[in-house]
Amino acid sequence: MVLQIAAEMLGGPRKLRSYLGASSADVVSWLSGIEPPPPHAFLRALELILDDLDAGGRRLSKIPRARRESAVILKARRVGRPK
Repeated sequence: MVLQIAAEMLGGPRKLRSYLGASSADVVSWLSGIEPPPPHAFLRALELILDDLDAGGRRLSKIPRARRESAVILKARRVGRPK
C-alpha cells in the first residue's frame, strides 16, 4: 500500500519510477504485488508520505480518502500513537 499511495501522490507509476530510480518493470511488479519492493525503495516511498504528512498533507489531499486514512495510520505508528 505504501508504494500505491506514493505513486498516487506523485502522479502515477511513471513518476514513482523516476522518483525511486527504478525500472518500469520493477515498479509494475511492486505495485501489482508480484514482488515486494526492496527496502530502500519502500523506505524512500514511506519517507515521501511521512514528509508530506508532516508538512500538512498537501499531496495526500489529492488522493482518495481511504488511502489518506492509511497514510495517517502509518504516521501514527511512526510516532507511537495508535489510532
